[in-house]
Amino acid sequence: MGDQTWQRWGHILVLSAAYCAAFLLLWRFSLDQWYLPAGLRAACLLLLPIRYWPLVFIGEASALLYMRVPKAEQYSVQWAYLSPFLYISAYSVIPFYFKKKFDTLPDLIHKFPQMTLALAIWGCTCAMVINYVLMGPRQTVTALNFLSFTVGNYHGIIMVLLPWLLWSHREQWKAKAAGGANSVVVAILLIVILYMTATLGPAQESAIQLMPLIFMILPVFYLTVVHGWHGAALGMIFVNVAIAFALPRTNIVGESDGIILTAQVALAATTGGLLVVGSYISTLFDKTSAALFSEMQAIQALREREEAGPEQSKGLLRTLFRSNDLRLRESALVMGSSCIDMNSYRHDAVNILKDDGQYERAMEALAVGVQAAKSLDMQRDSLYPLEIETHGLYAALMGPAFHDVWRKCARVHQYFRGEQNYLSDTLRIAVYRAISRAMESMQDYAPKEYDIRARVWRRSGRSGATVLVICSATREPEALSQDARDALDELHARVFAYDGTLKQRHPCHIRFMMTEATPSK
Repeated sequence: MGDQTWQRWGHILVLSAAYCAAFLLLWRFSLDQWYLPAGLRAACLLLLPIRYWPLVFIGEASALLYMRVPKAEQYSVQWAYLSPFLYISAYSVIPFYFKKKFDTLPDLIHKFPQMTLALAIWGCTCAMVINYVLMGPRQTVTALNFLSFTVGNYHGIIMVLLPWLLWSHREQWKAKAAGGANSVVVAILLIVILYMTATLGPAQESAIQLMPLIFMILPVFYLTVVHGWHGAALGMIFVNVAIAFALPRTNIVGESDGIILTAQVALAATTGGLLVVGSYISTLFDKTSAALFSEMQAIQALREREEAGPEQSKGLLRTLFRSNDLRLRESALVMGSSCIDMNSYRHDAVNILKDDGQYERAMEALAVGVQAAKSLDMQRDSLYPLEIETHGLYAALMGPAFHDVWRKCARVHQYFRGEQNYLSDTLRIAVYRAISRAMESMQDYAPKEYDIRARVWRRSGRSGATVLVICSATREPEALSQDARDALDELHARVFAYDGTLKQRHPCHIRFMMTEATPSK
């Protein structure tokens, strides 16, 4: 038993020494506005089991004693010898709270900006209170230094925590990011260009230096849209490294660069929101993949159950397609919530620039943010056109989301007849999807125009829609691509599921009808 106790304490001392060495190494490469030891401290307390906290306490206290004992005569003995132990003990309260509160990855990512900000503010508050009470460096206890140290702690925390998040979930990202290396390279190149613009410009022109740093949010947004929260985390790491290289090395405690500090505050407010948005987008990717898998299941079910009764097969297909549409609808609602969060963070960043007197830059950042929000809105509508439930089928087909998908490759002409309110929401979205699949099946012919004619009707206790989709082909493919065949298969399945008929005189000429029983009043 005694040998085990000595062995346990030996491990604690070795790991504490390793923590102390890592702390001092990171401290050598840190600045007030980019303080990496804060990240090491937060990461160890958040990620290690509580039974390992003593090694963090010992290592932290040892590192601070090494740095502060030589300054005992300059300030005070009690500050030099007591502050290391008091600081880590007080600081651990917030990590203990978050460690008990967040058990899952989505919870951690959704609250990541609030958590890191709370850790940075609490760490800075504890340091300044202890410095003042124990007669340490009181001259650093100012409002500007509090902001500078808090920002430095915040960026130091995310520089350590985000790489851990990416590494611990690397398999999940590899599965989604196949072939996505080009987007990362583009983002890095854009950050390098913006960094060079900021650092190589005239030193006296603060706006010339500030705006490229602010616009580093663009590659982060790009990676967020492409890769979800993994892209947001990676972009935040790249931006923080660029900010670190832009900071001047003065080695004076409390010395800060006002221009870069403004950029850091704006980037912290915005990139933190993008991480939350990226989490929603990652969830959206997962649900969309599940929805596409359900569609393929539906098509496969149609082929496998041809021997079963037609009504049984139709009921199965309707259930699968409806389940798929409900998943996409939920994903669209989630993306709508992420748009609201992103608008809130953008508003905070714009207010920060206005408070700093950068009104023109604030308007430019606002314009960029509005454009980004519109892009997310378009992606949301492409998943599930929510307006189809409030304004009907015709409005959805004439809406910007539908046209933006197809106007890149062809013009779309539409003609509608009949009262669209005859159709239930279920049949509306089914007809909408069928039209989209019909157009997709014609893509191999490189159409320059689409002609969509739809008529909604009600008679003999049934409601339905008759649709004609025609395209003007510019080339004749040797064979249909797999995507076109899949789209045509799904179109057949949807028409069959809703008691319809489909006639295809030519691959560029498709007429179909979909119906449902009119509910009795």
